[in-house]
Amino acid sequence: MPAWSCILRGGWLFDGDGGEPRRGDLAVADERIDAVGRLPAEAVAGAGEAKVLDCSGLAVAPGFIDVHTHSDLTLLAAPEADTHVCQGVTTDICGNCGFSAFPVGGARAERIAEERQRLGIKAEWSDLPGFLKQAERTPAALNRALLVGHGAVRASVLGYGDRQPNGTELEAMRAEVRAAMELGCLGLSSGLIYPPGMYASTDELVALAAVAAQAGGIYTSHVRGEGAHLEESLDEFLRIARESGAPAQFSHIKVSGQEYWHKIDLLVERLEQARRGGLRVTADRYPYTASETGLDVLLPKWAFDGGQERELQRLADRATRSRLAREILAANPAPEFWERVVLGSVVEPALRELQGRSVAEIAAARGGAPVEVYLDLLVEDRARSEAMYHKLSEEHLERLLALDWVMIGSDSSARGSAGPSSAGHPHPRGCGTFPRVLARYVREKQVLSLGEAVRRMTSLPAETFGLERRGRLREGFYADLVVFDPAKVADGATYGSPKKPPEGIVHVLVNGRPVMLGGARTPDRPGRILRREARR
Repeated sequence: MPAWSCILRGGWLFDGDGGEPRRGDLAVADERIDAVGRLPAEAVAGAGEAKVLDCSGLAVAPGFIDVHTHSDLTLLAAPEADTHVCQGVTTDICGNCGFSAFPVGGARAERIAEERQRLGIKAEWSDLPGFLKQAERTPAALNRALLVGHGAVRASVLGYGDRQPNGTELEAMRAEVRAAMELGCLGLSSGLIYPPGMYASTDELVALAAVAAQAGGIYTSHVRGEGAHLEESLDEFLRIARESGAPAQFSHIKVSGQEYWHKIDLLVERLEQARRGGLRVTADRYPYTASETGLDVLLPKWAFDGGQERELQRLADRATRSRLAREILAANPAPEFWERVVLGSVVEPALRELQGRSVAEIAAARGGAPVEVYLDLLVEDRARSEAMYHKLSEEHLERLLALDWVMIGSDSSARGSAGPSSAGHPHPRGCGTFPRVLARYVREKQVLSLGEAVRRMTSLPAETFGLERRGRLREGFYADLVVFDPAKVADGATYGSPKKPPEGIVHVLVNGRPVMLGGARTPDRPGRILRREARR
């Protein structure tokens, strides 16, 4: 019998399969689960220096896998990953929505340099091998796995212009994706409402997703439209899945905008029909009714052509600005629209007092029309502000969480409790996603059973993204574990106080080593980079 390093005694064991728990024990040897079930008292007594954790009345589950994060850079700036570890997360899947920290060529280099500087990251890299070396030099408290971002690839090869690649450029993009897959990336992500991903044709996306599929990888997508253009966006998503052969993940599945909420039936029925027809389609969702992204996302597509400096020039030009205002108002005519757009994190210190306030509220204080104040804010923060958009349905959220192929993703970045990554006014999902599901949608609303919720956070993500020997309580699996109190677990973060940590998460182990004990953080950073072996 291997020497046990930790024994979790007398808890309710949730295997990750979605079923009811059984009471028992779990023993860890080095980085793996060595025994699951009823351990004889004499075996525990003879375990020598093993740490014994009394888990009576507590749930013991595989560590939660956050399938939708943007922690690529923040895990270098804040490897302690406080905001995610405190939720019971043991693995972050990074590089979603087309944004990955590599490759860093051409026009992409300046953007990533600014982000590194803002987070206090002194290291530089130009490609995935360089990024991996830096990540290995900066071990984190949790595991990370990587997607290669279509937007990063396109920007590195083509820049931020609205044009299509020629044959040589398309092959260069395919080569970038191929190289990323050979080094263990899980797949390709796209963000088709953001530049430069918004300029890609469906054929381009099929060609790149096929490279990921050939290596056994997945295609994940923030689709081109989640409201007015949902139908055609859904058509494109399914076409890419069908023609590329890649399993496809519908990122943060939703219908955005009350005037489009009636499309929920179409969305669910089309995806379930595709699944019945043999397409490997899944989705993720965060448990909130507000999204978060850049404040400039409301600008029309043409405003981004040529990159950030060209965007700022258009915002400064009086005639162009008038056109922008007209088009934004035409797309968002509801009088209460600006009450639903809330300024989040900003970069300019002079704007920090406005964080957490709606554009309507800021406009009233400034004495201007909301659309004009909105454009002013973009100029003042050089189009770097984030915003929350309160445009989603609680009824839809419950319906989507009830689907057995929808997993949980925070759509956030792991942050530290201090330092540059802790600045700003983020969405509460960064601190509250997983406990909120367990409290609000399991314990209070009973949308999910506890066992099924654990499955959506553990074995389903591991199987979907190809994470070997993760996501279940089984002998020989890696000891990524979370222990929580089902009666007390709850999110603390709110839109007004988004950094408040949750309650009820007791112990967290990553690769067999505690990163949280008794609700308190440890200094250990045992996380590693999880890779998929490419097929040739």
